[in-house]
Amino acid sequence: MVNIHKKEGIELRLTRRRIYFLFGLIAVASIALVYFYFGPKPVQPLTSIQYYNTVLNFRADLREANKVPVYPYEQAASNEFMNQLVENVTFVFKPSSGNENAIYRLEIIEIIRNLNIGYGRIKTSPHFNVVAVSSYDDLFNQTMNNPVIVLVGPTYCNETSVSMGFHTVYIRGTDLKNFDLATEKFLMAALDIKI
Repeated sequence: MVNIHKKEGIELRLTRRRIYFLFGLIAVASIALVYFYFGPKPVQPLTSIQYYNTVLNFRADLREANKVPVYPYEQAASNEFMNQLVENVTFVFKPSSGNENAIYRLEIIEIIRNLNIGYGRIKTSPHFNVVAVSSYDDLFNQTMNNPVIVLVGPTYCNETSVSMGFHTVYIRGTDLKNFDLATEKFLMAALDIKI
């Protein structure tokens, strides 16, 4: 036991137990402060990325989008869309009721904006068309010069994926968030963005 006496008449008694408790409290507070300042930080969504000399912005987190499967393989989208033979890109969607048509517009705008940056890098500038169809069986004019992007929203699909074949890419999402993620995954594949 340690007794400390002061002239004012205050007496402070410290037992071994109290000293250990005080040092323990100081140690815990120090560890907590170090963890707070230097510990792991919450991961922020990755919604923009440096693409050559331009910053590309996306509507969804690219880390989540990276989990969306691409069939048959990711390089197929880049081979199809980032080549100088592309003269025209056609977007196809099947209108639905509700706010899904507005989502189609947002996805189309984002795809055009980001693909144009990629096309500027390879020094080509294709035209873009948007066509509403009554059935996804009515696809037409898919060629190397005119690839088609088919947007299949939540009303008409039961999977979230990006699939390619015969100069056509299908972007599918089971809900609006997954539809956004599939769109971002297509752009990542087409522009050959790795994270």
